[in-house]
Amino acid sequence: MKFLYILRHAQPHSTAPSGNDFDRQLNDKGKQQVQLLAAFLEQHPISVPFECVVSTAKRTQQTFAGIQTVLEKNNCYHGAAFYDQLYHASQSDLLQFLWNYTSENNILLVGHNNGISDMVSYFIGKNVHLEPADFICLAFDVDYWKEISADLATVVFHRHF
Repeated sequence: MKFLYILRHAQPHSTAPSGNDFDRQLNDKGKQQVQLLAAFLEQHPISVPFECVVSTAKRTQQTFAGIQTVLEKNNCYHGAAFYDQLYHASQSDLLQFLWNYTSENNILLVGHNNGISDMVSYFIGKNVHLEPADFICLAFDVDYWKEISADLATVVFHRHF
């Protein structure tokens, strides 16, 4: 059994001082969403071995940083890695990333729309649109990441913040 936890970054400012989308930071609402998510994870810790994969964009890193301390208290947490290719990755890019992921651990992916919503929709066979700070857990009855495919996932939970 594999579990894929997907977190869309929290609400960012509409622009960055640099003018670069990559540099957009969380706004006040986004910071509140992260606090609520951290409280949720404190009360409902992930109970299977997992590692985090995070886009290198500013808003995804800030979202992850806001929950990192809670995650680090969890004995099932096996660290985080940051990937440039997750920034605005398409569904196809995300699928390739997961199919090539060789870790035996489960994954918490912190990323962006539209790719993550499209990927969830593909996995569960119905249209899903993840809002900022939406957190969803999918379960796959497979042994390896390369075996995940369309319509194979079961939604364990979908939490809005």
